[in-house]
Amino acid sequence: MAVLEASAARRSNWRKRRARSWWLPTSDRDRADLCRTAGADVAIDADVESLLDVVRERTAGHGADVVIDAVGGDLFEQARRCIAFEGRIVIVGFTSGTIPQLKLNQLILRSFTIMGVNALIVLEQYPEIHREARRAVVDLLADGAIAPLIGSADPLDQLLEACAALAADGCKAKPWSWLRRADSSSGGHVRGRR
Repeated sequence: MAVLEASAARRSNWRKRRARSWWLPTSDRDRADLCRTAGADVAIDADVESLLDVVRERTAGHGADVVIDAVGGDLFEQARRCIAFEGRIVIVGFTSGTIPQLKLNQLILRSFTIMGVNALIVLEQYPEIHREARRAVVDLLADGAIAPLIGSADPLDQLLEACAALAADGCKAKPWSWLRRADSSSGGHVRGRR
């Protein structure tokens, strides 16, 4: 889940809005530290701190302008309660395993919007939009505006151990694997993301 706060000057125009700060709730202190390393302005250990309380305190009661929710469950309920007037919640998944319920009157009380995004449908039915979004991400990477954290870079023969760590929630960042070329005399290797 990512919580964004827009600058006050941009609150009046959604199209020109850029995040002033990114806040990331996590499931433990180590992940919170990792989020700060990756550039989060605020990282919240959701097992210890309340997302609702932190957002209300840090925004002087204004609330979050945008929430990108891949978690669902209890964090969605906290996000719903801390969303700003005319804010947006974008649902992209339910990694908590719990699909939250919403009473529609809550939309009216805070005048906020909830939107679901399914990247697979965009890829299959609107490939030009997916291509444009992918190109924008690659441009951000090339410009150094974003840099994914690499948790491990392992040879392919350790793939099973890496998958076990991923399944056990032991990976704090993206794992990568690499393959040796068939012609090992070159000494090179080919990287590929898991």
